[in-house]
Amino acid sequence: MRAEFFHALFWLCVGIITTSSSTRYSLGSFSDPGPGALPFVLGLVFILLASIYVVKSVLASAPRDPTRSFTIGTGWRKTVWIIVALVVSAIVFESLGFLITVFLLIAVSMLLMEPRRWMLAVFMGLASSLGSYVIFDIWLKVQLPRGILHL
Repeated sequence: MRAEFFHALFWLCVGIITTSSSTRYSLGSFSDPGPGALPFVLGLVFILLASIYVVKSVLASAPRDPTRSFTIGTGWRKTVWIIVALVVSAIVFESLGFLITVFLLIAVSMLLMEPRRWMLAVFMGLASSLGSYVIFDIWLKVQLPRGILHL
């Protein structure tokens, strides 16, 4: 089996789980959707697209390419480091605060992916943290952790 088939099956399972989980909440009506409506519709979209992808991967007549088989590639180290960065950011979120944590998470993640572009990583970290701060804290009035600097 090709890797595309397994990718499609994974997303098909995500769609089925999302759709079935969303039925625990009220779906509401078309004019007044409930909290389960959006995940239900998104789950259906996942199911539809993944089903198309499954059929397409099964019907593909291309010969099997051994370089595209279901194996762990060379980028797995970056993936592990990104997951570590996410876990660390979740742990220090309350103590460091929203601004510092988001800045560090974005900057470190970008540096892990493209180590030579550190100025872009710093800029994107600043833009992401300040932009999301303005949207969530100032505009939507969501209480965000202030952290050690009380920002």
